Amino acid sequence: MHELTLPAAVGSVGSGRRFVRQALESWGLEALADTAVLLTSEVLTNSVLHARTAIHLTVTRSGDDVVTISVRDGSRHPPQRRLHPPDSTTGRGVELLDALAAGWS
Repeated sequence: MHELTLPAAVGSVGSGRRFVRQALESWGLEALADTAVLLTSEVLTNSVLHARTAIHLTVTRSGDDVVTISVRDGSRHPPQRRLHPPDSTTGRGVELLDALAAGWS
């Protein structure tokens, strides 16, 4: 297991992406890295923008190619879908999680 605590700062998103990539590489799971890093980036960005609390990032391997990435912050509100116009540059994180993650909550 790999664990990291990050501040609620924009730079934490990049730090979290690098942390997840390094964890996966340490297990020889580079094939999972691009998708895992993208999804981690989306969730970390939400934490930085909305929770504004310390962020706890955990990467756990539970099988040959099964990885769980956990992002926890101090917010009591779960991520929610919001309606955005088609030309919006924000608001697609939950859809990415639905499309690319095996499961999330």
